[in-house]
Amino acid sequence: RLELAEPYYRHHLKVLKRVVEDTKKFYKLPGVKFPMASDPLGREIGGYMTTSHWPCVSAWICENYWSHWKYSGNLHFLKNIAWPVIKESALFIKAYLTKGKDRKLHISPTNLPEAWCDKFEAWGSDSPMDLALTKKLFNMVIETTDVLGVDRNLAEELKDMLRKLYDYPGTLRSGISIMKDR
Repeated sequence: RLELAEPYYRHHLKVLKRVVEDTKKFYKLPGVKFPMASDPLGREIGGYMTTSHWPCVSAWICENYWSHWKYSGNLHFLKNIAWPVIKESALFIKAYLTKGKDRKLHISPTNLPEAWCDKFEAWGSDSPMDLALTKKLFNMVIETTDVLGVDRNLAEELKDMLRKLYDYPGTLRSGISIMKDR
């Protein structure tokens, strides 16, 4: 029942402006980086240090909006509820990516939110989860701009960035891929 998620969507829309301002203050970047856990005003309330500073949390949040849109096909929802959150989230990740010596775009620093919890070892570059979330988020934007006929320049920029995004890291002897430098 899609209507059960309405408070979740309403919360993120209500705090969007404030969190964009907080993102600009803390990260000095445009767009939105939602807190993993927030109070009703959108202020960070803590939790694991790694999840509190996880750069792709907003992309993860956007998956809920995207699933709702894909399941419902509700254009009003896409345009007025999902799009503002998806667009601001993509603007943050777009600005957060850094160009490496290999000329690829990297997500760094980042972490695996549930691996190593509050330990330093959780931090690194290009976690597979963040690469996957970034690819999905950018593709959400590309598809949405097509459907709504908006922000086509942003879609073109993101298509180019997707081509330059770092590939998934290799695998360890165990067969598990963790992140570029782990």
